[in-house]
Amino acid sequence: MNAVIAALSISGKIDHYGAIAGLAAIVGLGVLSLLYFAQAREVKRLREWAGRAPERDADLQQRVVAQAQQRATVPAAAAAVRQAPPVRPIQPGAAPQPARAGGAPGAPAPATPAAATPAAAGATAAAAAREDLGDQQNRDRDDRQAS
Repeated sequence: MNAVIAALSISGKIDHYGAIAGLAAIVGLGVLSLLYFAQAREVKRLREWAGRAPERDADLQQRVVAQAQQRATVPAAAAAVRQAPPVRPIQPGAAPQPARAGGAPGAPAPATPAAATPAAAGATAAAAAREDLGDQQNRDRDDRQAS
């Protein structure tokens, strides 16, 4: 008889815990369904984004080419200005020589801009940067000496 009473008391606890587990399962299914639909929406968004990859790539290439051309034209123009013949100081007692025309015999060839290749433009830009740095260092040294 003690076994029947123990079985009936356990049966009540099983019903109670089963009901709690059922409610937890319903809440869990609700959370899982929310996660499922959120993931589906995210996958849809990512598929659309991946479908636009060729357009983004073409846009990126256009921007890079435009920036490279802009960098190539600015240093080339600056290099043309910097390639002017150097100015030599006049020696005391020497008569100044008149400037020669561009087509005069014996005149140096006019300076030509740097090549239009990106590598040449990069080399020209690097040389200009070194020259600017040297000028800045010379000004700094002159300032220190003056003070």
